[in-house]
Amino acid sequence: MVTRHDVYRAADAIRAGGRAHVTTHTVRAWLTENLGKAGSPNNVAPLLKEWKREREYSPKIELAALPEAVSNRLAAAGVALWQAAQAEAAAVYVRDRERMQQEIGVEREMCSEALALLGGHEAEARLLTERVVALEAELEEARRHLQAVRADVYWERVVHEIWKALPENGALPIQDIEQRLGADLVEECKGHQEEWNHDTLRKKINQRIHHKRLFARAERGRYRRRQPEDDIHVGTGSAA
Repeated sequence: MVTRHDVYRAADAIRAGGRAHVTTHTVRAWLTENLGKAGSPNNVAPLLKEWKREREYSPKIELAALPEAVSNRLAAAGVALWQAAQAEAAAVYVRDRERMQQEIGVEREMCSEALALLGGHEAEARLLTERVVALEAELEEARRHLQAVRADVYWERVVHEIWKALPENGALPIQDIEQRLGADLVEECKGHQEEWNHDTLRKKINQRIHHKRLFARAERGRYRRRQPEDDIHVGTGSAA
């Protein structure tokens, strides 16, 4: 069974990509691909409804049929929006962390005072200790969620840099693609769980190909930019 955190993370990632509507179907597909579990529609749909209400979500314009210049501007705007969202998430995390730490400090003081009392107060002290443990667990969950959001935003930026590195009418192997990416991206990757290597870059590209976004495969294991005719070929049963 997927959790609220899983559904929110999937919906945020799909929205950041800007290439698909956030629906129960796309969220379950993302969960299957990235977490190995889709969850039932009855489980996912109510949580997604809450996400849409909290995020004030309305479906984005499909970018596939737009002119390239418009698509590029919308993609850049999407990255800027998610960078702002990341900053806001970080600010919320800091505020929540400070609040929780203050509450933990107060609860610990109360625990110390309770433990100093007579044995009749042992039950109260035990309850206070359990509350401290619960608050610490909540703080850790908030930290993990922020780390996951930052990772999703970072890798989405890497994907757009890969797309810009590819020639308009050509293809490149993964080794040449990596050489065209900035050293700042490689350095920033050290702060995330996934390692920077050819396998990881290839995985991110193949994920977009699977969802018919941004990239397509070329001969000899190379990659190229996805073109409108690739979707036409898929629709008529020809190879992309």
